[in-house]
Amino acid sequence: MVTSREYRLGVLRGIYVRHLRSRSKTMSILVKTRTELLAYTYLAKRGFISMEQEDATSSRFNVSLLHAGIDYIESMEVKQGITV
Repeated sequence: MVTSREYRLGVLRGIYVRHLRSRSKTMSILVKTRTELLAYTYLAKRGFISMEQEDATSSRFNVSLLHAGIDYIESMEVKQGITV
């Protein structure tokens, strides 16, 4: 079973990979489940990402990877030998 921490780390890695591939500051993400919403909200509270809801009735969010998120992923790569 995947823990909440592993799930959030996976979400952050996914954002990081999309950031590297597109070199875009902001990406639009459709949040489909409550678990996803909780993960994104947690990452925003920790200062790893910023997120804004596109409109009040939408499940689509504009998400930006912040410097703290990049640093965290890169430090995880060094500590655990993980490659993204």
